[in-house]
Amino acid sequence: MTIKYLKHSFIIVASVIALTTCKQNTNNNKVLYPYMVYNDSINDNVWGYMDSIGNTVIKPQFHNAKPFVNGYAKVFVCKQRGYSNYGAFGLINKSGNMVIPAEYEKIGDYSNGLIRLSHPKKRDNNKYIDGYHDINGELSIACRLDDFCWNQNSDFSEGLAVVCPPITLEQSKKLQEGEEFTEFLEKLGAKGQGKIYSTQNLYGYINKQGKLIIPNKFDYAKSFSQGLAIARKYPQKKMGYINKSGKFSIEPKFEFGRSFSEGVAAVVINNKYGFIDKNGDMIIQPTYSMVGDFNEGFAWAEKDNKYGFINKEGKVVIDFIYDFVTDFSEGLAAVGRGDYINNEWGFINSKGEQTIDFLFVKELNDLKFKNGLCVVSVNINVNGVSETRTGYINKKGEWVYDPVKGYWNSFSYNIL
Repeated sequence: MTIKYLKHSFIIVASVIALTTCKQNTNNNKVLYPYMVYNDSINDNVWGYMDSIGNTVIKPQFHNAKPFVNGYAKVFVCKQRGYSNYGAFGLINKSGNMVIPAEYEKIGDYSNGLIRLSHPKKRDNNKYIDGYHDINGELSIACRLDDFCWNQNSDFSEGLAVVCPPITLEQSKKLQEGEEFTEFLEKLGAKGQGKIYSTQNLYGYINKQGKLIIPNKFDYAKSFSQGLAIARKYPQKKMGYINKSGKFSIEPKFEFGRSFSEGVAAVVINNKYGFIDKNGDMIIQPTYSMVGDFNEGFAWAEKDNKYGFINKEGKVVIDFIYDFVTDFSEGLAAVGRGDYINNEWGFINSKGEQTIDFLFVKELNDLKFKNGLCVVSVNINVNGVSETRTGYINKKGEWVYDPVKGYWNSFSYNIL
């Protein structure tokens, strides 16, 4: 074989690999949207995925489908058992292939290389083998009854996950002696010795190896965001923010707090909401009945039962004139008028200008744009009867996927 032939062979092989890799990357990077079609034969919706202009990429075949997160999407698949329908959750990739079979009762989002799965039918010595799995479905961290309780697990965020291990009476006594400790045990219904099993146990944090690196000493704890997590250490009454060593970087002095977003977090003092920075300094005084998180430089706030938007200097940038609002997403925010039964929604830009008229009802949609499209619902008259239908619009308010009947985020099937 000549050097010239080898050289040409190498170029061909390299080209094929490059084209294959490029095709895979293109497939992984494309944006897909779940959508539904109404199937009259089964009198229900069937779900698939489309691209940004409404073309089908994954044909409708699921009984519910969620948006893609980190390259994977949760789907719900139904089967027939006797006279009743039942189903389970699985995970697909952007080619529509089932990477984790639809046989789980509960499923989280794929995050930090792991995903939460729960399968109550599969057990090991009568103990659940549910827990955190890799993308191939292999169990990485088991959630056994003598380890921690499934109901209190979170998805991994910034390398850590909130869990709720059982605690022994001896461990509990180290936290607090006296009346408050007795009240704590009564709350759990614990009377004997040994371990206390309850979804109300104290929270801690594990790493991706399953090691409990922040002990379970909090009776309230949320996922880490921007290096900090809101937590309350039992038996304290106030909340603060801990770092990844489990120590309070911002001392507990708040009645309530939310996760950091864009460098600030909403907190409650004297039943009013304000905002702090990551040093714990109050940058917007607690004066509002309710606020949202900052997104794209703005946060909604409630004042005198009306909603508007403020910036990080606390300045009102959009007046308090709306009955309902959502966070800004991709330059637009949904705003509503009316009451909880009869309401209509449209969209404004960051200048407060109405860009899409009040044409929609909220239903179960979050009314946030994602990659240029938003799920919205409208009421239409069908043979004299009002019917709610749902589809996708673009930022001009044009229908990209025409509204169809059925509820976008609900389904009526038994799980497992």
